[in-house]
Amino acid sequence: MLTTNSAPETASTVTGMLLDLIQQGKVSKDRLARENAYLRGEVARLAHENAELRACLPRKGDTLS
Repeated sequence: MLTTNSAPETASTVTGMLLDLIQQGKVSKDRLARENAYLRGEVARLAHENAELRACLPRKGDTLS
């Protein structure tokens, strides 16, 4: 005998699946936001380090002593 889910059970299952997907999306979005903030910090740190290193380089036309 073949049985099928009744409409309320199916709706509940679909709703549960959608809520799970929404939660997974939120978790992913939060993780990506943290990673993005970390990477922005790294870019800023490296840009600062690069500027300091460039400041130590002799300029064109400068003489080495």
